This record gives sequence, C-alpha cells and structure tokens, in this order.
Amino acid sequence: MEIPIDQLAIRIARIKAELISRHTQWLAETDTAQLYQHVTQAWRIARILDITREIRGRFLELGCFDGFIAEKVLQQGGKEVIGVDRLEKALERAAARGIKTRLVDLDDAALNFPDGHFDCVLAGEVLDYLFDPDAMVEDLRRLIKPGGKLIVTVPNLAGLGNRMLLLFGCPPYSLEVRPSQGGYWRYFTFDTIYELLRDHGFRIERIESTCVASPLIYMQFLGLPLLNKLFPPKPFWKRHRLFFSRSLARIFPRLGDHIIVLAERAA
Repeated sequence: MEIPIDQLAIRIARIKAELISRHTQWLAETDTAQLYQHVTQAWRIARILDITREIRGRFLELGCFDGFIAEKVLQQGGKEVIGVDRLEKALERAAARGIKTRLVDLDDAALNFPDGHFDCVLAGEVLDYLFDPDAMVEDLRRLIKPGGKLIVTVPNLAGLGNRMLLLFGCPPYSLEVRPSQGGYWRYFTFDTIYELLRDHGFRIERIESTCVASPLIYMQFLGLPLLNKLFPPKPFWKRHRLFFSRSLARIFPRLGDHIIVLAERAA
C-alpha cells in the first residue's frame, strides 16, 4: 500500500526537526574550535582562504554554521560577507563575530537575494546534505554575477579511505542510508561534481583535493562470537584515521578526502 504524500511530507519534516534539535544540542555541548583544528578541516579552510584572498565584493557563505570561516573571509578585507544556515544558535554565534546572517533551510526555501547580487559564493560541505543539489546550483547561478566565483567543497566518495572501507565491506565515511541518523545524503566524485556545476552554467577553473587519508579498518566477525568478544569493534574506530598526506593529494588528487572546486559563472 502506498503511503500518502502528505504523510511522507510530515515524516520528512519530523526527521529534519529532530536533526536540527540534535545538531543544536551538539553545538551547545561541543567546543567547535577543536573541530576547526582537526587536520582535514584546517587544511580545507586554509585552501578556501587562499582562494578568497583576492576576491572583492559581496560574499555569501551557505551553511556558515558559527561563522568561523566567514569571519576569516571578512578579515581579509574588501568584502561584504553574509552567512546563511538553518541553525538559529549557530547564527547567533556568527552574528557575534560580526557576520550578517539569515536563517534559511536550503532544502525548503529559496535564497531571497536579487539576481547577480554576489561576486562570490562559498558552499562548503553543503551540497552533500541537500535533497536536490541541482536546484541549489541553479539558484546559485542566478545569484552570482557573470564572471563571479563559486567555491564548492564536498566529500569524495572515491577517496582512498572510502575505497579501503568498501573493500572490507564497511560503508563509506559518514554515509548514512537512513536520513534520521544524519551524515551525508549525497556523495560526489571528481566527475560528478564537475558535471553538476558544468550543466548549470559554471566553468571549472580548478579542481583539487585536501589530503589523502587512510582509515582504521575494523571488521565484525559475523557468526563468530568468540572473535567478536576478543576483538570488539569500538564506535570511535568508524571515524579514526591512521595518516593524512597533502603531498599524496597533489600527486593523486582523485584519492583525496574532500574535493575543492573553484568555478566561474559563465556569461
């Protein structure tokens, strides 16, 4: 029997409300400074700031969270910075950093800005959480002036770590098949993010990756209780990495952990 559309809509809305509540609680209990100090995040942010250094004009960050990156961009000078996010508590912290903010759920609401309003938009770790990335990229093409820049970062499904996890029968890093558990909803490779941006009128200027990371593989010995007792899998193993290498990412960018794209809005 088919589930009525209105019941599905109610279920999706409830799941999103639960996720927002869970993320808000996590924000209240977590020192986000530690998050930005983690090697993968620190390298990703440093690369973003390298790209934005010479950009001037109006700058929009999608999913600005607590405004950490937006503040760094604002400090570079020559930019008017606006951040949007769906977490009210996160936006309060961003506003305390001097960032102009708007509360927007990017899945449910259009970005209410004039056509060609921005010189640059940053979508860092955003497209992977959206139900319809095509709709978002199409709207970004409207918002960015011809010749303006779009910076996108997304997790790389084909990164070395994910390839190793799949080889041992483990799911890719942070990929969830059940939206209620959070995690990434969309995964990209170099080719798929390239095609997505190209199909919506963006010219790719640069595409690279942050670093190559190797995960700590753990295995559950199905049907072998004695081995499971001797080698019990620990929850933190799912997120633990053994090594990180920027040099390998330069040599083998398609094996990198996260993809970074700089694109230009075609005339």
